[in-house]
Amino acid sequence: MAKISKTRQKEKQNARRNRQEIVKAGLDRRELMRLGLLTSAGFLIPKRGLSARALNSAGMPDDIPCDSPPTAPFVQELPTHINGGMVLAQDVPAFSNTAECPPQAAPCPSPREGRTRPHQAFARFPPARLIEVHQR
Repeated sequence: MAKISKTRQKEKQNARRNRQEIVKAGLDRRELMRLGLLTSAGFLIPKRGLSARALNSAGMPDDIPCDSPPTAPFVQELPTHINGGMVLAQDVPAFSNTAECPPQAAPCPSPREGRTRPHQAFARFPPARLIEVHQR
């Protein structure tokens, strides 16, 4: 067994205690995600044993393993049009993004039509509450 300094041993025990606090609190992965500890917000909490990016007092990363557990590789290939798992539609609609709409086409499916909220019925179903916000 390799010789470990007392300081390093103490750091490892402290990291283990930090992880046990989470287990004792009964937090599952979903709750940790909600709290932001598994996302980039976890980077802001450099508590050793919880963050794989936490540095020691010398500003160096330690060798305490905080990595994610190993995952199984994908067993099914992702179907794409490149490997033939997906077929691209060859027929182009009558009014594509580059085509201008003829005057008899209403509503025009072109993005240049100007609608910002398609398929909304604000006249038929008005909002139940109106909140006005003013900036001073």
